[in-house]
Amino acid sequence: MKKVRPVLKYLIFFAIGVLLLWLAFRNKDQEKILSAFQQANYWWLVISVLCMLISDVSRALRWTLLVRPLGYNLTHKHSFIAVMIGYLSNMIIPRMGELSRCVALNQTDDIPIDSLMGTVIVERVIDVFILITLVGVTLLIEYDALIYFYQYVLTPKLDFDLIPYMKMEGGLLVLSLLLLLGGVYYFLHRKYGWSVVSQTVNRYYKGFKSGLSTIRSLESPWKFWAHTVLIWGMYWVMTYVVFFSFEATSQLDPIAGLAIFVIGSVGFIMPVQGGIGTYHWAVTEGFKLYGVSASIGLTFATILHASQFLAILLVGGISYVLFLVIRYKKVRNKVDQPNAGDSEATDPSEASPIDPSRYNS
Repeated sequence: MKKVRPVLKYLIFFAIGVLLLWLAFRNKDQEKILSAFQQANYWWLVISVLCMLISDVSRALRWTLLVRPLGYNLTHKHSFIAVMIGYLSNMIIPRMGELSRCVALNQTDDIPIDSLMGTVIVERVIDVFILITLVGVTLLIEYDALIYFYQYVLTPKLDFDLIPYMKMEGGLLVLSLLLLLGGVYYFLHRKYGWSVVSQTVNRYYKGFKSGLSTIRSLESPWKFWAHTVLIWGMYWVMTYVVFFSFEATSQLDPIAGLAIFVIGSVGFIMPVQGGIGTYHWAVTEGFKLYGVSASIGLTFATILHASQFLAILLVGGISYVLFLVIRYKKVRNKVDQPNAGDSEATDPSEASPIDPSRYNS
């Protein structure tokens, strides 16, 4: 039964993703969607994929910085192969990428999986912190767009008007939300002790502190942060450049690109294989902030997601083949080394550490 539960969980999440994808396309004007696909300028997708690959290379280089202080001479090539195998695994089973790339690197470089998982946790905590920060920055910058969204898109679907409650300034709103979250956290902590929520927050807080101390101990901490900025900068750019594929989105500014990137990222991190459905729904709804039609928003999400999926499938597949080759060569070398050792041991020129005359009577 324990082996069935994980499979059942992934099947349920996959079904949820398919359902959201169906809901995203349901009741949409199929002719407008088809027309948007036909009129899109797909050359911008090439630039988007290149930006994605740059971020992948940068992530591999950043991981190398964290692994080498452990005493292992990790090459950039092996790090990149493992990272891409991780991305490929995530397209099949959510959250499996972190473990998969550690297992791959363990088999090619004999680095303990526990040590590698420690570095991955540092990466993950830092990236989660950056995503949360970007969400907060987006809420502050695009406050007017959020008001527009609530007034003209969400409020007509509700039985009451939210606008009177949204008139406060953006900073005061964020401060109120932080105080509310703090109050909820304090209540749960006092009522339930170290509950599941409290443990999760505390774990991420400790992980963040541990990650900062680990990064400070690196020979060049600035390289880690430079790669982190490059990774997330490329994520932003790879989303924004696709705006120019459509006339309806080409006039939007980079700040709108940041908002759509952040909204899409939230959809991508949902526990659904490859963000299928959740990403499409999130991006389509996000474009409503800027008055972009659902057909254009859905087409945008579909071609951007598909280009990323195909790129990961191609580069990840090639990386997996290279991984198999590297592992095969490693096994062959281990098989050949004992033979070489035997020949050296039988070499008459080698002096025996034991004097045979001691045993002569």
